[in-house]
Amino acid sequence: MKLLDKYLSAQEKLLQYFDCEDAKEITDHREFFWMINGDDSVWFSEEKPEAEDEDFDWTYQSEIYGGRRQNGNIFQKDDFSMFLFSSDFGDGEYYAIFDNSKEIKE
Repeated sequence: MKLLDKYLSAQEKLLQYFDCEDAKEITDHREFFWMINGDDSVWFSEEKPEAEDEDFDWTYQSEIYGGRRQNGNIFQKDDFSMFLFSSDFGDGEYYAIFDNSKEIKE
């Protein structure tokens, strides 16, 4: 099936871009504004927080698998970042790709 071949080829190219060898589900989070929260999670939202809004209510939060201290779970390039997240249901992990131009830095 050519469609599946194209999908798997694209997934392989994404993993190569991030210098990652471990194939897992990849989700597209490029539409979100995001920031790394401490050592163990990423907050993200469709809305951009105002710089002076310290009480911004981030829509989503996902835990970085093993925390930020564990090597191999954060893949950052010039344009995009990919994180290995723990599943909300505790049944595995998945990758999420974010656009670095939407990163909010503390």
